[in-house]
Amino acid sequence: MNRIKELSRVLSIVLCALMLSLTMVACGDDDEPDGASGSGIVTPAELAREWTLVKNVVLYSEVDASKSDQTIDYSASSSPRYRFYEVTLIDDSILSWQEKSASGSKVGNPVEYTLDGDNLIDSKGSICGKVEGYNLSHSWNNLRITWFADTSMNTFGAPCMSYYMK
Repeated sequence: MNRIKELSRVLSIVLCALMLSLTMVACGDDDEPDGASGSGIVTPAELAREWTLVKNVVLYSEVDASKSDQTIDYSASSSPRYRFYEVTLIDDSILSWQEKSASGSKVGNPVEYTLDGDNLIDSKGSICGKVEGYNLSHSWNNLRITWFADTSMNTFGAPCMSYYMK
């Protein structure tokens, strides 16, 4: 009986040592800290192209629990119509978003962002949005960005998840 207790105690010590070593490995230093530049799901060069806004889901419930969210579908046969954006890369790090009409003329002024991980940051250093998805093989949902309330080119006063196709 004493031998079983002693084996049980040794086994407990070995298991504790193993768990401690696994914990230390899991907490070890990373090569790159979380959220570091370039660690996102998309690069600035991949964002530089023409995008068509397909759908907005305005998350009014996130700013006022009594309000419902709203989905705005854009299509050529309904109102509102598709919205088009040309995203160009300036100096390998600044993304210029320019809205264009269906005929190709510029609409409004361009908005400039930098990409830090998945975050889109404006010239003032404010995080305006976050890239949530990027998949060029999907039929229409190639790029998904959550734009934050009052800090993006969208003016809904609430966060907005925008879906774009290439």
